[in-house]
Amino acid sequence: PEDLGSRMDATVTRLRSIAREMSSASSSTALGAILRLRHDYSFDETGGRNLGAEAAERLVEALEFDETDSSAWVQLALLQMGIGEYDSARDFSAQAVSRCRCLEAGWNTLGVSYQLVDDLGDADRAYDRALLSIVTNYSRKRNEFGKMSEAVGTGEPILSRSDWECVSDGDGDGPHKASSGAHSLGRLGDCEPLGSDTTPMLT
Repeated sequence: PEDLGSRMDATVTRLRSIAREMSSASSSTALGAILRLRHDYSFDETGGRNLGAEAAERLVEALEFDETDSSAWVQLALLQMGIGEYDSARDFSAQAVSRCRCLEAGWNTLGVSYQLVDDLGDADRAYDRALLSIVTNYSRKRNEFGKMSEAVGTGEPILSRSDWECVSDGDGDGPHKASSGAHSLGRLGDCEPLGSDTTPMLT
């Protein structure tokens, strides 16, 4: 644990420098994520500034740069879980998946937050969405790899914009068809920002 803490401290220092230089959503999210981890793995009181509070500041900063940064919403949810604020963790998780419905980490965090408040039905549906996202994203990556293999040496563009979007499960045919008959997962959708007023459908 002591060696892990030292390595995490070194990473925090490096990411602080990068965040100052880049001033971007991604750099602030990365810094916020490692600060949250360092806060979670703290084994002694240093007397310094609370790393959880700094993590929250950096993640909010990331969202000020780009409110569609789903990873920042997930990290905020995890931070809230760590202090027992399960309702706000659920809300932040919902914000994450409303902006990127193929983000398995967002669905998984949403499932955990529902489970922590004993809403097992919605937890189960969120976990199903997480699993479906994993399958969908794997299929998309495999498709990208195939296109890259075919395009090597042809001079053609390797990937189009649509290749970076999540593959929809469409009408339920093929590898994305839900195996459980307990409830319908519906259409997974894509990774395009959906707006802050959009809430995930778990029915």
